[in-house]
Amino acid sequence: MTKKVVLYGAFDRYNYGDNLMPIVFVEYMKKFHVDIIDEFSFIYSSISDSDLSHYGCEKSIAIKKVYNKLGAGDSIIVTGGDVLCADTPDLFFHVQNNEKMVMLYKMIRKLSHELLSLIHI
Repeated sequence: MTKKVVLYGAFDRYNYGDNLMPIVFVEYMKKFHVDIIDEFSFIYSSISDSDLSHYGCEKSIAIKKVYNKLGAGDSIIVTGGDVLCADTPDLFFHVQNNEKMVMLYKMIRKLSHELLSLIHI
């Protein structure tokens, strides 16, 4: 079974710099780590589904659709700069499939952002 590498970034927006990141990453791997290309399948993921392929970009799958399907040996690599400043509590909202949990997190965040950071999945 092929292991998965999720390239997570801001690939769902009209910012060509961010959309170029997964393309550069995969091309680098093809050139310098061919064994990785054969061993892993690459999944492009963002906050939401997107299809900017008509601009030469990769289609992306929403992270909440990908996150819970990863297994042992699979990896997530964050690429691009627009995702580096996000903190863990805010990222919880994007991996939740349960609307009640999202509402609970939002209520806790209103009370205290620091309290929300104590919650671990």
